[in-house]
Amino acid sequence: MITKEDGGLQWSRDHNSKFKVSKSVVLHATWRMQADPDDPAKRIRLDRPPLLIEGQRIQEVQSFKYLGIQVDALLNWKEQAQRAAANATKWILQFRRLTRPATGVSGKLMRQLYLAVALPKVMYGIDVWYSPPHKPVGATKNTGLVGTLRSLQKTQCMVTLAITGSLRTTPTDLLDVHTGVLPMDLALSQACHRAAVRMRMLPVTHPLHQMIEQARRSSPRKHLSPVDSLLARFNLKKVKMETIVPAIENLHQVLRYKTSIPTTRETSIKEEDLDKSDFKVFSDSSGQEGGVGAAAVIYRRGSSQPLGHLKAFLGPLTRHNTYEGEAVGGLLGCHLIQITLGTSFKTVSLYIDNQALIKAMPRPGASSGQHLVQAFADLVNNQTAKVTIRWISSHSDVTHRRVGKRGCPWEGQQA
Repeated sequence: MITKEDGGLQWSRDHNSKFKVSKSVVLHATWRMQADPDDPAKRIRLDRPPLLIEGQRIQEVQSFKYLGIQVDALLNWKEQAQRAAANATKWILQFRRLTRPATGVSGKLMRQLYLAVALPKVMYGIDVWYSPPHKPVGATKNTGLVGTLRSLQKTQCMVTLAITGSLRTTPTDLLDVHTGVLPMDLALSQACHRAAVRMRMLPVTHPLHQMIEQARRSSPRKHLSPVDSLLARFNLKKVKMETIVPAIENLHQVLRYKTSIPTTRETSIKEEDLDKSDFKVFSDSSGQEGGVGAAAVIYRRGSSQPLGHLKAFLGPLTRHNTYEGEAVGGLLGCHLIQITLGTSFKTVSLYIDNQALIKAMPRPGASSGQHLVQAFADLVNNQTAKVTIRWISSHSDVTHRRVGKRGCPWEGQQA
């Protein structure tokens, strides 16, 4: 790659960016060992031929720092873990100088300094070199970097002692609670889990997407890569992930619907009684018996019998929440408006008992259930009827809901 025609050396000469061969090193990364000729019971590293470039012998090293990560020949990342613990201790010792009782930095600022500076330095590249300690099924000992975790726990204990000013014999878990920081094992696991989730959500155009998908489909029995270890550790191989895109506000969008959120629950009930809209639609959702469902019903003004109703079951509460159910209920209400004859160019009131959903519709943020809120907002905005989305208090006796007990398709019809 370096000495061949049109290789690295030729490229460096053509682009006037010469490589200094004397600064290059070679790292042989392998777990294979050979028997020691002097002691057959002992294992030593494999013999490697020297690497020569332009007549110069390249220095062989057992570890090398690449993009801030210390890569070692055995790929066990122990040297990187030791360096992370040493750097954390160095920063903590510097921070302790700022926490003098009389003239030092306050505990609140010290905590912020630790979370914003020291902890990110420890966690740099953590998804590559750190393996959260855990005990596999049938194993008797924990696997992972247990020693590194203990070193970092001692380091964080120094920080919490400096922030709170407590005695050195104070329990570590008590210091973490009073300081408002996660225990070190949970903080490191959280960082690894966040990195693994982000890797699972990489777009198809990302260079790592194919490698992550291959690791998700199958993994080797031995010599797991960091990606394989994280996906297996957090059970992310078969989990379906929700894609949340950055929130983009369309400044040129014209809202064709109106919203109304009364200040009190009594006012919401009173406005519903005085509402003279041609049609009224009520939607709601609930989580019962481990599942989440939603439903909607439509009434014509002056009629106590519903014109139609729709209902949907989202799934278990372990994968859905009632906020998503409220958005689905709104979608069902919009669909009822579309399929009901006579609603075109008429006034329609769509009642929802979730203020957060109504406020999020004009500008759906980057949060869970974003696609449902966006779909609800788009469907309302494309209605031919004059729709007003109104908030109404939940668990209150509303006239149409009381009448609806005989015809509404789901339990708990009261708003």
